[in-house]
Amino acid sequence: MGAVVPLLDQPARHWKEQPWRALFKHIGLPITVPLYVNWLLFSRLTVWTAQKVEPPKEIKDAIGRLINEPDLRSDKYGALRPGRPPPL
Repeated sequence: MGAVVPLLDQPARHWKEQPWRALFKHIGLPITVPLYVNWLLFSRLTVWTAQKVEPPKEIKDAIGRLINEPDLRSDKYGALRPGRPPPL
């Protein structure tokens, strides 16, 4: 909790150890909290309303099939990985 809301984690200690910093944080709260709430709201709206884009068939054919984890595990000579194959 102290990492997320530092003023709620032992507020007396913060005022005692760093009074100017604690004062600055208290002054900034009315500005930063609404900004953070707006950022959170619009960030979520962006994710919730995002359109899924499907690439055209020509691009999928040019790229080739997808390579998954079992393919990489069964690839003994590094043919599926970029770069030169490892020496034998």
